[in-house]
Amino acid sequence: MLTRRQFVSQALLLAGALGAAACTPAASPAPAKPADAKPAADAKPAADAKPATDAKPAAADAKPASAAPAAAPNAAGKPQYKLDLGGYKGPAPTGQNIKLRFMRQSFNPVTEAAIKAWNAEWAAAYPNIAIEEEPVPYGDLNQKLQTYVAAGDAPDAMMGKGDFIQAYVFNGIVLNLSEFLTDEYINDIPPAMRDQQSVNGKLYGMPWEQGQVMLYFNKDLFEKAGVATPPETDDLTRGWTWDQIADAWTKLNASINPGGDGPTYTLASSAYGNGGPGSSYWYEGIYTRSLGDPNAPKDSSAYKTFAGVSSDGLTATGYVNTPEAVKGMLLYQRIFKEKFSPSVATPNQFEDGKAATRFSSINLANRFANPDSAPKFKWGATPVPRGNVVFNHISGDSPIIYARTKYPAETAAYLGFIHNDKNRMAFHTNWGSMPARTSLFDKMAGYKEFPRSLAVALTKVGYAPPVTPGYLEYFSVMNTAIKDIALGAAVEARLNKAAKEIDDLLVQYKK
Repeated sequence: MLTRRQFVSQALLLAGALGAAACTPAASPAPAKPADAKPAADAKPAADAKPATDAKPAAADAKPASAAPAAAPNAAGKPQYKLDLGGYKGPAPTGQNIKLRFMRQSFNPVTEAAIKAWNAEWAAAYPNIAIEEEPVPYGDLNQKLQTYVAAGDAPDAMMGKGDFIQAYVFNGIVLNLSEFLTDEYINDIPPAMRDQQSVNGKLYGMPWEQGQVMLYFNKDLFEKAGVATPPETDDLTRGWTWDQIADAWTKLNASINPGGDGPTYTLASSAYGNGGPGSSYWYEGIYTRSLGDPNAPKDSSAYKTFAGVSSDGLTATGYVNTPEAVKGMLLYQRIFKEKFSPSVATPNQFEDGKAATRFSSINLANRFANPDSAPKFKWGATPVPRGNVVFNHISGDSPIIYARTKYPAETAAYLGFIHNDKNRMAFHTNWGSMPARTSLFDKMAGYKEFPRSLAVALTKVGYAPPVTPGYLEYFSVMNTAIKDIALGAAVEARLNKAAKEIDDLLVQYKK
């Protein structure tokens, strides 16, 4: 098992990249920008923080340790709550005076106002349970979480990331939420996201929102190049294949970037992570995993390409270096070899009309809907290109309960409250990101209209990143390999090297 000092050190290396990978801060009316997030690499290493390795972590499956319920059960024997606590099913919150600490992302003023309103409602119902929030800039979330864990004095609830759930559980820093939540609530979480947040069938993260990848295009540049645009549809079967988009990129490049040196490019520089090639496997992994097949025999390279890692999460060789993965990375390398996209991070190319296409989430469409940030060109959106399957990684921020909290039931009750339908809809309306509950798609306005309907469709076919307790290491190694490939490394040899590097790093997780 990793020590928490090791966990902290590894997580910090990835915090900046993952910070903007899945849940780019959303849209209207005054969106925060991922590029504004402070890279973790600039942060003070948490290794300097006081380690708490001598302290025994609380069991992740700890039972509720709350004081006696404040309200007596009703005639049906069920606890009575003073508020709509959403999917919470635990004991009634205590009547004793306590304080809960919650570290979360800071939002724009209108969203903060919505949060202030729900906290006022909570305070009126449970004045004895004070909520002490700690809003921090989005890019600092992971650093703060890891630093708190290293110090052994973390807030009762913290905004974590779905990508890290396996690592959180392996290191014993999160509480099992399943015993506090109804099956109805848990089953309302989209399956891929639910799987990502779970270990051995137990839910450890409470999804806050979710991301997806779609392809945006500049209609003016397509028209200038005389290239047909992809279909604007939420019917995923009508989206283009990788071969079709590569053909379009080739034609576009001949028209708008004939010398290959810009200033206008065919594909905008990746804005995921810290930007540029190799910045986020969450995005670039699509080029390989989409060429796999989840329905193929499990001993086939097609299935292994899709899975990305062995079923026990401990082997990468034969999964990240399959023939299908090599093919996907050859296309990815072609993007830079033929100068469809710059090989260095270049912010806001698409937004500034300097790129014909861009991969992003529904957040970009929400941002464009704001008159203050609407682009000066006609734009459209289409499904992410498909290989054997339409593939995109889904992920998102997820509040977690610290395993050492003194108040697991009350913390779960508060999370249930801020995740109830009313509060979730208020949040997503103001912030613009996608809900992480299927039932909310039908309850919220606009999700049956394009392009939000496309985001919903993509979410339903989304997949979690490879499930392994060593995802921190996996992510880091693959990012480095992908960047090397973008810059010209021999594809098959580089993937073979990456597979061995990951295997060697995953040995520490074998019992």
